[in-house]
Amino acid sequence: MSGTLKYASDELADLGSHLEQLAGDLRTDGRLAHVDKYDVAETAVIDALGSFADDWENKREELANNVESVGNLASEAARTFGEADRDLARKAAEIFEQGSS
Repeated sequence: MSGTLKYASDELADLGSHLEQLAGDLRTDGRLAHVDKYDVAETAVIDALGSFADDWENKREELANNVESVGNLASEAARTFGEADRDLARKAAEIFEQGSS
């Protein structure tokens, strides 16, 4: 079985950067940092969604951590694919040079 691996290096790197920035925004945005359970839901809904509303701060941090992890993975994938491309190009050039001699 053969296949072709295709990826968009610039888009992958941009995705990583944007997700890492989003994670930081989730942690520091004043509109989100000061949200409490009464901002998230009405009192009647708070009882129904108690664990979410009471645990909003932890869930926001968990979300930020997960978004940051995906961003880091995308950035690292872009870096690794770029290195592999450069190594392959260098080796191909060396083989071409040897064949031309």
